[in-house]
Amino acid sequence: DKTPSQSKEVAEGHRGPTSPLTHNSHDPHDSHSASISEQVALLAEAAQGGHSHSHTQHSGGAHGANLCSTCKVDRPLRSKHCQVCNRCVHRFDHHCPAIHNCVGQANQRQFLTFLLFLVTAQVSLFAVGGHYLQQMYEAEALSQVDSTLSSAWLTGAAVHHAASGVHRGFLLLLMVQLPFTCLSAFVCLRGVFCAAANLSVNELINRKRYPYLIHEIAGYCNRFDRGAGHNCAQFWLGPKQSWLEVWEAGDRDMTRAGTTMLSIWTPGVALRVKDQAATYRKEYIQSLEDARLAKALQTQAGGTLGEEELGRLLAPGQPAAGHQAHGACCERHAH
Repeated sequence: DKTPSQSKEVAEGHRGPTSPLTHNSHDPHDSHSASISEQVALLAEAAQGGHSHSHTQHSGGAHGANLCSTCKVDRPLRSKHCQVCNRCVHRFDHHCPAIHNCVGQANQRQFLTFLLFLVTAQVSLFAVGGHYLQQMYEAEALSQVDSTLSSAWLTGAAVHHAASGVHRGFLLLLMVQLPFTCLSAFVCLRGVFCAAANLSVNELINRKRYPYLIHEIAGYCNRFDRGAGHNCAQFWLGPKQSWLEVWEAGDRDMTRAGTTMLSIWTPGVALRVKDQAATYRKEYIQSLEDARLAKALQTQAGGTLGEEELGRLLAPGQPAAGHQAHGACCERHAH
């Protein structure tokens, strides 16, 4: 039997001794979707001043936690079960195969610092390597190097000289390092973006799946986001805190201000614009499809359908409309 302290343990990004775990027979993705709905219900109850007894029994505890169906531990808001590490991680960011560990609340600062130093070292390697090849080209060139050449032309000539000489091994090293530098730079920039937007990588990718990041009208709505400056200070200097309390405070401030964003000086604005553009594009494509179906139905009916009848046939929940329109299109092409 587990002690109460063990039953409430939630990993924070460190790989510790793995405790015995009990797996359910159902799909873990289904349980994850169900737990998100439980989080929203808890948030709604918390906003009303408390949790119901039945929901507290089902979620496994208070403080906005819900019971992980795999680990059987109380999982706070923004936490997630890692299928690779087989344990829950507090403020789950992602599982990194390079360090063979999860990135979460306890090690996210160290991980981003590691990425910053890594990218700096890789870029410095290219800068020093390029300067070295230029010096070798100037020293070994058979003819006098034109001093009026631009730095780009000089670098190109140095690379060509290295490829045809004894320095091709060093040039190959730089070429092999290039894709890894691009990958590291992408992961580092993504981490900086998430820190400035007060998001984890998991939330950035799956933001449309988490109800606590969605507003019923505006779409993407991050109640943790109070501006890039505040978010970065909280990421690098802020203490550990209850994310449910932060969410509730942000929701109260947004309601009081009558807005759906706590600050416009945040990268989250780009996410809002991107998601709204995708929504408008989806609606536009749907309108074109409705117009095509309406034209096909009118052709099939000989132009006798009124607007009200067309609206009824094209309304959601009328699967026959698509089949009728498809049949009409096929019949028209046959003729």
